[in-house]
Amino acid sequence: MNGGRSRQLLIGVGLCLVLGVAFLAMTPLGVPLPDDANAAQVVMMRLQTYAFALSGVTGFATLLTAVAAARFASDAAHQSRRSADLAREAMISSERAWLHVDVRLAGPLVLDADGGASLRVMVCMKNIGASPAIAVHASATLVVDAAAAPLALRAFAAQLRRPNELRGRMLLPQDTHDRVIELKLSGADLAAAPRHPKWRPAVIGVATYQLTQDRSVRQTAFSHAISRAGPDGQGRYQLQVDRAPPLEQTHLDWANGGFAD
Repeated sequence: MNGGRSRQLLIGVGLCLVLGVAFLAMTPLGVPLPDDANAAQVVMMRLQTYAFALSGVTGFATLLTAVAAARFASDAAHQSRRSADLAREAMISSERAWLHVDVRLAGPLVLDADGGASLRVMVCMKNIGASPAIAVHASATLVVDAAAAPLALRAFAAQLRRPNELRGRMLLPQDTHDRVIELKLSGADLAAAPRHPKWRPAVIGVATYQLTQDRSVRQTAFSHAISRAGPDGQGRYQLQVDRAPPLEQTHLDWANGGFAD
């Protein structure tokens, strides 16, 4: 900022000098005087020339000063708005709603007759913030490969980042709401699993809501890989496309990609 103003000042001074020299060159000082000119005429012409040159330079300097003042006022207004925005954001952050989301299995993984798979999960939402969350709604889906969950979750959340006051509900501070969602994968998606006939799917989803302070849309996104435990309950293994694990051996594990804003 200071470097830019210094350059502007140097450019302004240079322009003033150029204008002054050019003005003097075009005035009678640069023109030969007639032989019959008397001393009074010479003095008067030179005084008028200096007066005109000084007036021009002064006017240009005044213009530069006005421009610099306007620029300074604009910068000051921008900084003032930025300070006000930071104060407002800090106030909202300390008083806003925050949704905590937990995901649980609501039934076993089922291999459908069409070659696909389905699963029911319960999305448990709790407002751990200091003000109500409005237009709260949750959505989830299955992805065939947990390694692709982070990118898939970002795209899924972006599609749902919009107000949904018709279907959403309000959650007061410390209030909870559970929603059971049925997820499905088609046979074509399951056949495209990178490790077919083994696969490790993931449940991805997002709770979308609005703040009461400014009606801004916020999200809490989650990602859980689905795995199978061993017979002794230990270890985590991939699933078989032709054999669904029993509910007690099916686990949801935290996966990469979740976020809250």
